[in-house]
Amino acid sequence: MEPSVGITALVPCFNEERNLRACLECLTWVDQLVVVDSFSTDRTVAIAHEFTDEVYQHEYVNSATQKNWAMETLPLRGRWTLIVDADERVVPELAEEIRQVVSTDDPAYGGYFINRRNYFFGHWIRHAGMYPSWNLRLFRTGLARYESKEVDADVYLIQPLKVGYLQHDMLHYSFASIEECVRKFNRYSGWDAKERRKPRREQDDQAVPVGLSGRLRTALRRLYDRSPGKPWILFVYMYLFKRGFLDGRAGWVTCGLWAFREFITEAKVWEARERERRAQDRRGPA
Repeated sequence: MEPSVGITALVPCFNEERNLRACLECLTWVDQLVVVDSFSTDRTVAIAHEFTDEVYQHEYVNSATQKNWAMETLPLRGRWTLIVDADERVVPELAEEIRQVVSTDDPAYGGYFINRRNYFFGHWIRHAGMYPSWNLRLFRTGLARYESKEVDADVYLIQPLKVGYLQHDMLHYSFASIEECVRKFNRYSGWDAKERRKPRREQDDQAVPVGLSGRLRTALRRLYDRSPGKPWILFVYMYLFKRGFLDGRAGWVTCGLWAFREFITEAKVWEARERERRAQDRRGPA
């Protein structure tokens, strides 16, 4: 199907009745609004239908797979696709800027990075490596895909086009409480551990890291994944080198929780290897 409108907003969600309404209220200006639900058990689907008839359900494997499925399968009519998670907000200034760059429609540009303000427990975390937080979220429909990772996957353009950086920020409200954060980190750490135990694979030939910052981030992530003592490294990096201490108690808690996620991930990797070792011991030599 040839794109027929300007902007399609794609919103993936699961059990987001607390966040979804505020998110969708910020997207009433787009030409097509598409919600992809992972079979929520709360009022998420009902809330989505208040804003759009294009609500689809698809079994969740991971965030990257869900978004790639939506971009490759659903009838996205926009020339441009805007990815917005349910806990994110597109402020009016950002919406206007997006409309302007899309109306210009410079053929040399394939996408635009959007900076996010991460709010944890009601505080904007300005340091600790949390800001700036550039994410490729606006791109030409059909020219981007997420890398095959369990969690924290980057999105790449599949053609070597230029990318731009928008001036206005998107707001990101990740966690409403410590309990919710720990619950999500328990789930994320399982995905992290599964990802780290996969054999190293060659990057998809069609996946091109966008810009110098994208390539550098990918290289640093791979180096970090091979490093021992990751929880300590991460805490020192976030709290001291990235000056998380300037965010006060909220910065201390944020850095500690991210290090905790890293510790649980490494513990789950160790646990899985121990299970494999014991299983091999019971089987005996091959």
